[in-house]
Amino acid sequence: MKRDKKIISVALLLSSLVVFHLFTKPFDIPLQHTEVLGLKRIPLSHIKQALNQEPYKDQSLLTLKRDWIIEELKKNPLVEDVKIQGILLPSPKIRILIKEIPILAVLDLEKEKILFDTRGRGHKISSAKFAYIENLFGGDSIPKIYAKSTFYSQKNLSLLNAIVQHLEKDLAIIGIKEKINSIYYSPNENLKLIGEHFQYKIGKLDSASLARVKRLDLALPKIQELLTKDKIDLKYIDLSLTTKDILLGKHE
Repeated sequence: MKRDKKIISVALLLSSLVVFHLFTKPFDIPLQHTEVLGLKRIPLSHIKQALNQEPYKDQSLLTLKRDWIIEELKKNPLVEDVKIQGILLPSPKIRILIKEIPILAVLDLEKEKILFDTRGRGHKISSAKFAYIENLFGGDSIPKIYAKSTFYSQKNLSLLNAIVQHLEKDLAIIGIKEKINSIYYSPNENLKLIGEHFQYKIGKLDSASLARVKRLDLALPKIQELLTKDKIDLKYIDLSLTTKDILLGKHE
């Protein structure tokens, strides 16, 4: 019994020494032992380029430079949050979890830009950092928004996101890959969206807005017929009526 306990004690000591060695052993080339998770739009090469600096090269699992890594990666205007994990098994590695900003639209001001995300939050960034986003996705990839300052509440932006998502999802059913390019909200409280395929009049942004937009579901067969069978150059969809009607036409 005593011998068994001694063997177990020795085994535990050796295991502890191995674990300690793995934790304290510096990575030969840390980037080759780095796993990045959570990327949706940011290329992995951009993350590796940001980390390819001297401070990142001299570290082990025990001496992970978490603050430095987070600071460097948050310089990317699309990075909202960063978490760092040291993984021991099956082999030591650095795991980086990145949370990107889910962009809804951008407000173009004179000296800065404000990115609005799908959760209704605003993120101020410089014009120089916005240029990075434009270069990454293309100049017209992010919808531009035009509205008075009173429009930009989290409630309004969240509702706007739900409307945009429903329109794009609905039209995809009939094979139309719609993308909203511009968003206008006029002083008389009318919402208008300009897409690559259609213009949409939504009307007043309120609790009934999304219900009005969902009426598009029933109009999809008619839209498809007008475009394919009748060869009508349909460009305008009016979803603002308080009745159950939808207006379709070549122009507003």
